[in-house]
Amino acid sequence: MSYSDSRKDSILSITNCRCYYCGCELSSDKFCVDHFKEQEGKPSGRLVPACVECNKAKSYMTVEQFRERLQNVIFTNLYSRITSHYIGVPIPEKVTFYYEKAGL
Repeated sequence: MSYSDSRKDSILSITNCRCYYCGCELSSDKFCVDHFKEQEGKPSGRLVPACVECNKAKSYMTVEQFRERLQNVIFTNLYSRITSHYIGVPIPEKVTFYYEKAGL
């Protein structure tokens, strides 16, 4: 779907030019508009800015399905566990999205 420049600017301002999910910096000419869904089959009509990677990874999923998918990848991925062990970065018990950390 195509959005006007003013609508895209409004959506991007929700997070101060950051991806709603991972928090990476976004530019006004390169970001996706994601349809935020909290529950299956119940679109909220809420549009949020997302980076290309998060938008593709989330696809049609609700936010909780997306969280579960990420957690499964992180916790079952051998390289994540090895990296965590060698560089001392703990694997989080629960994936926390940027919007949750930022209180959006």
